[in-house]
Amino acid sequence: MRLFKLSLSMLSLLIVLLMVNTANSQTALLGVSRTEVIAGDIFYAFYNITTTKDKPIIGFELTVIAPKGWKVERYRASGITMGGKDIKIEWNGSKAFYRGDGASLAQVSFLVWVPPYESGPKSLEASGYILVREGGNVRRYDVIGSKQVNVHPWEPMVFLNISKTNITPPGILKASVRILTAPPLYPVDMRDVFVKVEDSINGVVYQESREYWPFGTVMEAQFPIEIPQDAPGGKQLVSVTVEYEVFGSKLSTRVDYPYEVIKPSKVIIEKLDAPKEIYLGEPLSLSVVVVNPSSFDALDVEVHAKLGENHQSIKVGKLAPGDYAVKNLTFKTNKVGETNLSVWVVWTQEYPRNTLMSERKSLNVIVRERGSYLTLLAGFIILVILVAAVKYVLKKRGIREPKE
Repeated sequence: MRLFKLSLSMLSLLIVLLMVNTANSQTALLGVSRTEVIAGDIFYAFYNITTTKDKPIIGFELTVIAPKGWKVERYRASGITMGGKDIKIEWNGSKAFYRGDGASLAQVSFLVWVPPYESGPKSLEASGYILVREGGNVRRYDVIGSKQVNVHPWEPMVFLNISKTNITPPGILKASVRILTAPPLYPVDMRDVFVKVEDSINGVVYQESREYWPFGTVMEAQFPIEIPQDAPGGKQLVSVTVEYEVFGSKLSTRVDYPYEVIKPSKVIIEKLDAPKEIYLGEPLSLSVVVVNPSSFDALDVEVHAKLGENHQSIKVGKLAPGDYAVKNLTFKTNKVGETNLSVWVVWTQEYPRNTLMSERKSLNVIVRERGSYLTLLAGFIILVILVAAVKYVLKKRGIREPKE
C-alpha cells in the first residue's frame, strides 16, 4: 500500500499550515486528530508534506515537541516518489528520517500521550526540516509553528436530571443522578469518593460515600426534592458535587441543574359601590373591595378609577393570599349627562416579577342639573292652576268633590 490510511477522524481534521513557501510550492502541514482532549488521553499529531514535480524532496527530519511530561511516540510513516514508488522512512525514537532520490509527498504521524494530571490550553511545537532539490542545488526548509490543544481535567462523568425546569409550590421534583468512570477517560481507580446533592432551597437532599471506586463503576440514585409553599420564587439550583482522590491528589467535580420556582398571584375586584345618578357639583364617592384569591402574595397593589377623563389611583400595598382591602375614592362632577366610570387593579407578582392588571369593572353614571328657585315656583303655580281647573270642570258637570 503506497500511503497508509489515517483514521476517518484524522482525515476530517482542520490542518494548520506551519511552513509554506508559495514561491517554490513546498509545504509541510502539521495537524492533530483532536483539539479538545482529556487528561490521560492519547491522540495523533501528523505532518502532510507535498511538493511540485520539478522540486523533489530528497530528505527530511521531523518530530513534534510536546509540553514537559507528555510523551510523543512514533506511529506510522509513508510516502511515494515522483514515479509513484514507495519511499523508505526510518525512525530514531520519535524522529522520522528520510533520504532518497526524490519524494513527491509523504505523511508522518505520532502518538501523543497527555499526562493524567494535566489541564488547560497547551501547545505542540513543530520541529525539523525538509531538503528539496531545486535545479542543481539543495535547499533546506525549516518547519516552524505550533498547534494548540485544550486539555480538560480528568474527572468522573456526572449526569443530573430533574423532572421539571419550573414548578409552582408546593410540589415535588423527581431527581436522578448517574456517576461513572469509563472510556474515553484514562483507566484509573478513585478513592475516598464522597457524593453530595444539594438543593438551593432545601440544602443537602442526598449523599453517599465510597472508600474505593474501581474504573468502570457506575452509581445511580433517584430521590424527590420537595418545594414548600413558602419557597422563594426565582431561579434555583440542584448541584451534584463529587469529591475524590486520584493520581495522589484530592479533586472535586461539580454539575449544576437550574430550575425556576413560579409564584403567580391574582387580584380581583370583589365589590364596587357607586351611585348611578348624581346632581352636578356633588362629589361622586365610590367604594372598592379588592381580594387576593391566589396562593401567593400580590405586591404593590393599586386601585385605579376613571370617571370620564378624570383618573385617580390609591395604593393598597401588599395583599397576602386570601386578604382583602376596602378603598374609597371621590370624584368631582363638572358636566351634565351620562359618564362612564371604570375601575381596575394593578399589582406585581413575586415571580416572574411581572406587573399585571385585573379585568375592568364599569358602570354608567348620570349627572343631572339641580333646578333653580324660579323654576320650582313656576312649577308650583302651574300645579295650582291645574288643580283649580279640574275643580271647576267637576263643578260644572255636577260632580261633587269627594269628602275628606
